[in-house]
Amino acid sequence: MSLLADSGNMNAYLQKMQNFENSHYEDVFLDADSYKILVSSFKRLGRVQNLVWHGNFNVLGFDEMLHYSKRYSSVGAFPKSESDFLELMFSSNAKEYGFLAIRPSVN
Repeated sequence: MSLLADSGNMNAYLQKMQNFENSHYEDVFLDADSYKILVSSFKRLGRVQNLVWHGNFNVLGFDEMLHYSKRYSSVGAFPKSESDFLELMFSSNAKEYGFLAIRPSVN
């Protein structure tokens, strides 16, 4: 799979960015079950962020986040489906989804 933003496709990449609300053939869609897991994970991540505050959340490790979620009922423990989903998203090749920056951590 070639990157959408490689030098040969830069014009197409810029057009996609300008028309971000439209569907594009490279877009990735989640099935209904995965979408539900995404939404519940996002809400739980928000509760962790509210607990530890934004600055701390940015440097919080995945295992630390799981620890906070188990320890504080206001967050609630991540079910296996959510933690597996988040692991999958982080371990996937983000360039396939248009994220071209350097990954903040490799572990």
